[in-house]
Amino acid sequence: MLELWQTEWCPASRRIRERLTELGDTEPQMPDSVEDRAQDAWEPLIAVADAAGGYWPELARAACLDLCGTADDDDDGIQLLSDIENIFTAVNDVFFAVNPIGA
Repeated sequence: MLELWQTEWCPASRRIRERLTELGDTEPQMPDSVEDRAQDAWEPLIAVADAAGGYWPELARAACLDLCGTADDDDDGIQLLSDIENIFTAVNDVFFAVNPIGA
């Protein structure tokens, strides 16, 4: 039984199959802040997204940046501060939704 991505009517699948031989040799343009291991892990995914075309290249790079962060995020102190900021933002959003100012 063929999977959905293997069928001929799937446009992304068709474009990727047509360019499959090229994919192994490509080095896609990676976001500047993604380095080392993260870059090695994401390169094949970005290459497939580039081959698929459409909105996939932009979406793949956005996911890469979102999941990898920036090169400066490697520092534990910076990551801790970022996490604390996210917590305060979430708590304040809930607080002000329940207790509107001036009510």
